[in-house]
Amino acid sequence: MSLSKIIKAEIVQDTIIVWNIEDGRELYREGFYGKPLGIAKPKTADFDAPLI
Repeated sequence: MSLSKIIKAEIVQDTIIVWNIEDGRELYREGFYGKPLGIAKPKTADFDAPLI
C-alpha cells in the first residue's frame, strides 16, 4: 500500500467503517486490524463487505 493513499472511513458510534470494499480488502491484506461486516473469520481478503 502506498503511504500517500488516503482511505476514507466513517465513524458510527464506536465503530470505524471503511465502506469502499476495495480499500477494505487492501487494509485487510496489509494486516491492519478489522474484519469484514458479517463475516466472522474470513479465510482470504476476497470479501464483498465493508470493513469494520
